[in-house]
Amino acid sequence: RARGPLVTWWVDDPWRFPWHIERFAIYDHVFIFDRAYLSRVMDAGAQQAHFLPCACDETVYRPMRVRPPERRRFACDVAFVAWGYPEREAMVRALADAVDVGVWGRGWEALKDVRTPSGVPVVRGPAVSSRMSAMIYNVATIGLNIHAAQTRLAGVNTRTFELLASGLFELVDQIPGLEELLEPEVEVVCYRSPEEARRLVRYYLRDADARAAVARRGRARVLDEHTYVCRMRTLCDISRRSTRRDVVPVHS
Repeated sequence: RARGPLVTWWVDDPWRFPWHIERFAIYDHVFIFDRAYLSRVMDAGAQQAHFLPCACDETVYRPMRVRPPERRRFACDVAFVAWGYPEREAMVRALADAVDVGVWGRGWEALKDVRTPSGVPVVRGPAVSSRMSAMIYNVATIGLNIHAAQTRLAGVNTRTFELLASGLFELVDQIPGLEELLEPEVEVVCYRSPEEARRLVRYYLRDADARAAVARRGRARVLDEHTYVCRMRTLCDISRRSTRRDVVPVHS
């Protein structure tokens, strides 16, 4: 038997991996990245379930010097490093005929022939490493973020914090509960439709001072509250508490 509490931390929808669900009962604490899953986790047999958002590694995602060859390679108005899904394709298409948007990752085959107004392909490359993602974020003007279906209530993805930790201005879809973790229009800017995203991109491409102010405030918030060190402190503190069987929604 383990000498201390046995815990697990999920940063994805557990029901995408059903063979793990029956094992929830063996843990003293189950941590989950999205509030919407808490009740289901308890119903699946967890002794205690807690909300613990995703985080970022600020030693990887940080402002850095980028050499001229890489700067030319990654230069774009809007960068998106992620898997391609139909809903994400629609957003990228909406931006591609207006600004220089570049995407990196798997699943973007439907956009392989799409080009920006300057004639550059929208699909810039396959999946990249964390280090290369951080380099892209240091070169791009705006970082785009589009959440996937597993995000329901405050379950922001790691990209939410990685963009900001890199010092980049972030444009993110307005998801329920985001305001618990970042202040919209102050530390991050949110859109609710492709049309609004286009308008906001055009506005912030013209206003470098406004971009810099939002990015600066967002990075400060991430370094204060949303690193893996912050999350592990929260996880360890909660895990030392009572073993009473209830749902204890918390966030750091």
